[in-house]
Formats: sequence, structure tokens, C-alpha cells
Amino acid sequence: MKGHLRERPKGSGNWAIVLDVRDPTTGKRKRRWHSFAGTKRQAQVEAARLISELQNGTHIDPSRMTVAAFLERWIEHKALASGRRDGKGGLSARTVTHMHRVLREALQQAVRWQMLARNPADAVKPPKVERQQMSVLDTDATADLIEAARETPLFMPIMLGVRCGLRRGEVVALRWRNVDLERGQLSVVASAEQTDLGVREKEPKNGKGRTIVLSDTEVEELRSIASGRLKDYWHLVCG
Repeated sequence: MKGHLRERPKGSGNWAIVLDVRDPTTGKRKRRWHSFAGTKRQAQVEAARLISELQNGTHIDPSRMTVAAFLERWIEHKALASGRRDGKGGLSARTVTHMHRVLREALQQAVRWQMLARNPADAVKPPKVERQQMSVLDTDATADLIEAARETPLFMPIMLGVRCGLRRGEVVALRWRNVDLERGQLSVVASAEQTDLGVREKEPKNGKGRTIVLSDTEVEELRSIASGRLKDYWHLVCG
């Protein structure tokens, strides 16, 4: 890579640093112009610095918007303000933070492969995720909820959720073969999640299943469903 200086006008101390670079896509040579004010020696030092940055892949063209600046503008304008696909509002701070984490990891791999000198996502501060106070049902409210759902298809999913601590995806993925009424226990071995292609099953978050010990009440409810008129409701979840 070569470069040369041009003083405009002569004796003014205003220099044009002209660098001959090769386009990485086409392989053709092109020129980059940089303005500099100072002595000829200072202009020579600046030209050497620019050439070094270009050779090391750390040079940022001041005439172009950086990825970091773009991400700052994008997160403020698009993600939080109008990031929903349906155009009806923005995304939550938690969703934007997750997107930032994924993009940062992708760019970090580019740094490891020496495709980037630094990770531009490091210059973007994701929005703060506000932790909301959890509200829980007391004993009476829990009992009322279960009784209200008793004659509906949601009875057993609700009972297992509030009494056994099963997550929604775990309830959906539960099958009769995972239930042992003789021992009074059920095994959580999978979880279901919604995707663009439909519902799919996956391993639990920690990669390991767990066993839930059932109370006598829960065993009796499951027995009545397995042999009674509510079995048609239950097969929607535990086919």
C-alpha cells in the first residue's frame, strides 16, 4: 500500500493525503483522500498512521456511519419504538437486550476470526430491563381457580401448574407415559415451545429431567381423569 502528499495551495499547510488501496471485492486499485492541516512532517506521520490502520483492518472511514453509531440509532428508533412485525408498537427492553446479546456474540466471532478489529456492539448499551414485582395467588385464590376450571379442558393443566410448579411448556409436553400413579409421581422430560413452524418439543432448560412427587389429591384427580369423563379433555395435553 502506497501514499503520497499534495499541498493545496502550496505553502498553506493544508495537505491532501492520497492513499492507493486495493478493493477487496474487485481487486482493483482505488484512491482514498484524507485532509490534514499541519507541517509536511506531521502530514507524513499521519499518512503512515492511516496506512498502518488500513493494513491492520482498524481504520474507520470518517465519511461513513459506523456499525456502532447505526446500532445506537436503530435501537432508539426501531427496536423500542416500532420493532413489532405487525407495526403496532415497539419491543420490550428484555427482547431488545436479547437481540443485542445475540448480535454481539456473532460479531465477537468475527473478531476471533480477525474479520473485525473490535466488536462494534460493545459500544451499544442495551436498554435496562426493569424487574417487575411478582404477584402470586394465596391459598384461597388458588383453590378458587382450580374449582373454577374443574369442568373445563384447562382443569388439569392449571392444577399441575399451580400445585406442582410445572411451567406451561412442561404441561403441554407431558404425556401419560410420564405419569406413574402407583408410585405417585410424574417425570418432566420435555418442554414445548411455539415456533414459526408450529409447536416443537425440546429438553428442559438444564438438559435434565426431574421427578415431581404427587400428593394423594393430585393422584386421585389424575385417576378420575384417566378413567372418567374428563379423559377427552386431558388427551389434548397428554395424548
